[in-house]
Amino acid sequence: MPDTENKLTAQQEADAIDLLKYALCCNGYSINLSNSIWDTLLVDTIKTFQSDMLLPVTGDADLNTWMALLLSKGNPDRSSTACDTRFEMTTDRLLQLKNNGYQIVGRYLTGTDFKVLRATEPQRILNNGIHFFPIFQESGTDITYFTKERGEADAKKAVRAARNFNIPEGTVIFFATDLDPQNTEISAYILPYFKSLYENMDTAYLVGVYGTRNVCTKVNDAGYAVTSFVSDMSTGYSGNMGFKMPENWTYDQFSEIPMSPDWAIDKDAYSGKFPPVTALNIDIYQKPIKPTTIGKETIVSLLEKIRDLELLYEAYYDMIQEASGGFIPIDAVTAALGITNFLRSEKYGGTQWAITTLRPINNLFIQYVKDNNLDLYNYFLPYINSNSNDLSDGLDGLLDFAHLAATTEGYISTPLVPDFWTGWGADLATAMAAATTAQTDNPNESIQDIADSLIGDENSPFNYSDICSDADAIKIASLVRSPNVTTHSFSNALETYYISHVQDRYLHLVKDIDTAENLTALKKDIYRRMTSVLERDPFVGLLHLKGGDPSGEVIRACCNSFAQYIYSELD
Repeated sequence: MPDTENKLTAQQEADAIDLLKYALCCNGYSINLSNSIWDTLLVDTIKTFQSDMLLPVTGDADLNTWMALLLSKGNPDRSSTACDTRFEMTTDRLLQLKNNGYQIVGRYLTGTDFKVLRATEPQRILNNGIHFFPIFQESGTDITYFTKERGEADAKKAVRAARNFNIPEGTVIFFATDLDPQNTEISAYILPYFKSLYENMDTAYLVGVYGTRNVCTKVNDAGYAVTSFVSDMSTGYSGNMGFKMPENWTYDQFSEIPMSPDWAIDKDAYSGKFPPVTALNIDIYQKPIKPTTIGKETIVSLLEKIRDLELLYEAYYDMIQEASGGFIPIDAVTAALGITNFLRSEKYGGTQWAITTLRPINNLFIQYVKDNNLDLYNYFLPYINSNSNDLSDGLDGLLDFAHLAATTEGYISTPLVPDFWTGWGADLATAMAAATTAQTDNPNESIQDIADSLIGDENSPFNYSDICSDADAIKIASLVRSPNVTTHSFSNALETYYISHVQDRYLHLVKDIDTAENLTALKKDIYRRMTSVLERDPFVGLLHLKGGDPSGEVIRACCNSFAQYIYSELD
């Protein structure tokens, strides 16, 4: 025991040693309780505790050590270099933090306008010599908030906010549990929530947990978080009483203090286990501006004319059946393919398109339409020829009707090649060919910038209406396979889609790519789909035939750009 001004009696010293040992034991440290001796083992255990708690490692039972043993928050007056706050970090507040020795501040990614990070705040914090760490909290004190479904939603929302603030990949996002759950509640609610967070999190970012020592330890031991932000300031929480500090803690919240009458902070010890944000991502994606839908005809306004076309196809089909000497009733898929074939005939009827669809244009039906309803044929021409007018989807999307028909046909007819090559795969490959040409013409420009400027641009071979048409065709094709009226299977599918499903356009793309709704997965899986052995075959591979043998960096850049485009629209 250290010397004190007032010497303890032998019994008092023994009692103090016993209390010290019991306190260490209650905090999760192994110690010999059979004697009341101040020995090397006790000193070493005290040093371990002090090191774990980021206290001066002296081996003495000093004030900081006693307070840390008896209260989860320890000595609230001890110094710290980190803090967190719900208040906006203005330049004046940052100067105040810096003058008081703080180097790191925790701020909220989402929430009310009062507590959430402002758009320019992250860079302002860094410009003033302070680093920061992101916190995600939309829960209150209701344990039922923490569900598997909420975990999935929060993972996506947190990462989207982090990317919007240009927070670099590799950063830990601390998800808050600001309550005192018991073990049964941790098992029933907290762990399933964090399991869902972990499984749905963009792997470019890391999951951290904020909560009591008990919560943090259990979440980390389950493997659902990489580090902890411990709410030790809540000394009355049972989850902090008698529980050892989590071994991998990065921040330890231990005291709330006012900085002035209008704002306050929570003091945090910082272990250095995981770094805060020290710089923002400078590689910012710039999506091309969408063309306007103002003045465009909506696709649903064509439905009656499409139904007239479907009636003509039914009559044509019956005529062909009669001429062949047999009769097979028309089915939904056959009816739809007859219409899509007609609608793509002017623009997508050449040999290059046959590479992916393997279905010749039905010129007999085209002539039948001309002979029986020339006005109807002429009505569709402006929407399906090589200079076709884009249609509005009724929201902010644009559609190339011939492109939509061609891609829908590809997804319905299950061609010999993967169906995505009748849609987004072929378009992405043509964008790669354009990127290769642009790179040759502009050797000093970043290939990623070139790709970003192509995907979705109205003058690109993979423009906005192409993206919309490719995405919509995926779901429309699936609707065709289960129509209510077989003769009008295509028009019924269009009507159902543009009334009930178009708002999920980009989710249909995500499902078709067979990936998750996060940027890292989108990049990886688009690249995987585009570069399989079949796709890259130098003789028959579609990446070769459609993309003109793009280089590896061109492929990667265009896949990344397409992923960025989809991700930016998923909200």
